[in-house]
Order: sequence, then C-alpha cells, then structure tokens
Amino acid sequence: MEKQLYIVRHAIAEEREEFRKTRQPDELRPLTVKGRKKFEKTSMWMAHTIDEVDWLLYSPLTRAQQTAEILAKHLNFKQSSETSTLKPMEHPKKLCQKLDREKNWTTAMVIGHEPFLSHLVCYLLGIGMKHSEQFLMKKGGVALFRFHAPLSEQKGKLHWWTTPRLTSLA
Repeated sequence: MEKQLYIVRHAIAEEREEFRKTRQPDELRPLTVKGRKKFEKTSMWMAHTIDEVDWLLYSPLTRAQQTAEILAKHLNFKQSSETSTLKPMEHPKKLCQKLDREKNWTTAMVIGHEPFLSHLVCYLLGIGMKHSEQFLMKKGGVALFRFHAPLSEQKGKLHWWTTPRLTSLA
C-alpha cells in the first residue's frame, strides 16, 4: 500500500536576533503577521490539493504549533500530535521509526524546521545528509513524498516540492 508524507516547514517567524532581545527561549519564537498571512494562502492551496490527512505531527516549538493551527483551519486531520522527533537538531531516523511503528495512516504531514527538514529529505531519498544544503526548504514550503516500503528503508520518491510563492500564484 502506498503511503504519502507531506513535509512542511513552519511559516515565517520573528527574526532570531530580534526575538533574542526579549530574553525568552528561541523555542517560543512566534510567527510574524506577514508569515501568518502568507501561510494562510499556502493552506488554502493545500486544501484544494490534498484530500485528507490521517496524521499531522508537529514540532513542540511555538512557530510549528502556530503553523499547524493555520493548517487545521483548512485541512481535515484525523489525528494530530506534537513530537520532539521534529526538533531542529534531531536525526530523521527517529521520526521515520515513529511513523513506521504507527500502522493506521496512509497520509501523514509533518511540520518542522531547518536543518532537520533538509536532512529528512536526504534521508528519505537515501542519499546521505551531506547533500542537505541542496534541499533547504523555504519557510512555508511543502514537499510530498510517496512510499511503497517503510520510511526507514529510505526508498521514498519525491513527488513534488513547492514554495509559498508558487502556491500563492495558484
């Protein structure tokens, strides 16, 4: 049975250096108003492109949670959950093992951060993470992978990849 995995980078967040002045941890850095508006358009495009998502997983960082909230207004998720396996410096293998253990999904979506997402793309393609700079995702970008084997076997096929600019043209 074919499985689909949508990979989403969180929407535009406040600048790291500006937010640092608040003396709050980076994990709490929120989306900007502009980032919310742009991702709202991406979410509407996704609603016309994606039928249904069985499982939404998102990073515990505020900007990923807020991106998930925007998506939830436009897409139907059977279940959603926060997972530390999507934190920026985690190894993609942990997320893939988590997805492989859960059998009740055919379409999943993950919302995370760089450099994790570019490492995930390389891992899923089985090409090694040394190529990750070639696969950096723009904030609010989306990619679709398809699988006929467990994700941890690294035999994914990249079906499409888009940026927020392209989704706003649709």
